[in-house]
Amino acid sequence: MKKMGLRSITIKKFNHAGSSKSDNKKEYPNLLEQDFFAEKPSEKWVGDITYIYTKETGWTYLAIVMDLFDLKVVGWSYGLNMTDDLVIDAFNKALINRG
Repeated sequence: MKKMGLRSITIKKFNHAGSSKSDNKKEYPNLLEQDFFAEKPSEKWVGDITYIYTKETGWTYLAIVMDLFDLKVVGWSYGLNMTDDLVIDAFNKALINRG
């Protein structure tokens, strides 16, 4: 290919790193310390945000809160922007569902 002057076409995958608005220099304690076992409901909750691409709106975001006791999603929120309100809404729904 090199002798003939041919090159392959490479398509880079989208990297949704984005810019962080938070202070990444702060260190927070690891409260669970890899202990993901809960003895009773609502003892330990974990959360995550995932990116979902749609043709209609582009990147969208899903925030979830899961109870480690029964591994059920107890709160979630879906939106067009990844903001703190998205996470707070998911947490508030978890509070309503589990009290």
